[in-house]
Amino acid sequence: STLSGHNRYPHVNEISGDNVSAELLDLNKICGEDSTRRGIKRMDETAALNWLDNHLKKSWEPLTQYDWILDIDSTVKPVFGHQEGAKIGYNPAYKGRPSYSYHSYFIANIRICLGVEVRSGNEHAGSFALPKLFGLIDSIAPENRPFLIRGDVSYGSDNMMKECEARQINYLFKLKMSSGVKDLVRNTENSELNWEDAGQGWQGQKSTIRLQGWEKQRDIIVLRRQHKSKKPATIKVIEDRQLTLFPELIEDEKAAEWEYCVLITNLNRSVLETAQHYRDRGDC
Repeated sequence: STLSGHNRYPHVNEISGDNVSAELLDLNKICGEDSTRRGIKRMDETAALNWLDNHLKKSWEPLTQYDWILDIDSTVKPVFGHQEGAKIGYNPAYKGRPSYSYHSYFIANIRICLGVEVRSGNEHAGSFALPKLFGLIDSIAPENRPFLIRGDVSYGSDNMMKECEARQINYLFKLKMSSGVKDLVRNTENSELNWEDAGQGWQGQKSTIRLQGWEKQRDIIVLRRQHKSKKPATIKVIEDRQLTLFPELIEDEKAAEWEYCVLITNLNRSVLETAQHYRDRGDC
C-alpha cells in the first residue's frame, strides 16, 4: 500500500485482492484494511520498531562510507479527531489543534531519510530529539559517522553541542536571540573589525561566546543583512525575538535596518563557507 502511494489505512482497500501486485511482491495475497489493522495491533511495538529500523538502515548504511552531512529538523503534523499522544503545542497553521512533532534525520542533498522521532505536539523542541538521534549515531561505526550535523535554532542547545563534542562530530546550529546573544551582537556592531562577505547579501564576523550555564566558550559567526525596504531615520533597538539594530548612515546617507543571525559551530571554515553550509540545510 505504501509503495502505491497510500498514507491511510482505508487506502489499502484499493489494492485488496490485487493478484498482480501480490505476485510481484511474492505475497500470497494483499489483505484489506481491517485485516491489516488487526495484524499490526498484534505486533509488539518495540520488536516491530527494531525490525523496521534494521531494514531501513540496510537501505542507507552503504552511503555512510563517504563524507556526509546529517540534517535534523522538526515538522508539525496536525491531527484531526482523537489520536494517541496528540497534544496542543506550537502549531502555526492550525492554532489550538492537537498535533504531533516529527523530528526527522536526513542525509543532506540526496534526501535519504535515516529515521523519524514522533513526539507529542508540545515536544517540538530539539532536546526531545536527542535520545533517538544519538542512538542512531552510536549505531554507526565511528569512521562512518557524519562529517557535520546541521540544525536550526531549535537544536542550538548546550546539551546538543556537548553530545556532538563527546563524539568528535562537527556541528552547525543557529542560536536563539537571548539577552546574552543580543549583547554580543551589539558589541560586534560597535567593534572596529571589518565585516566579511558571507554571500547572498550577508556580512559576517567571527567571535566567541559563553552563555550562562555553559561549561565552555564556543566559536560563533555573527551575520547581518540590510533591510533595504525599511529605512528609519534614528538609531533604535527593538527588544523582541529577532534583534534589530539601526546603525549609522550608510554611503547613500540614508539609515538602513539590519537583521542578524548568529551561527555556532566547531567547524574551522571561513565565514562565507560556514554561512553557505547553513543556507544549504533542510533542502528536503
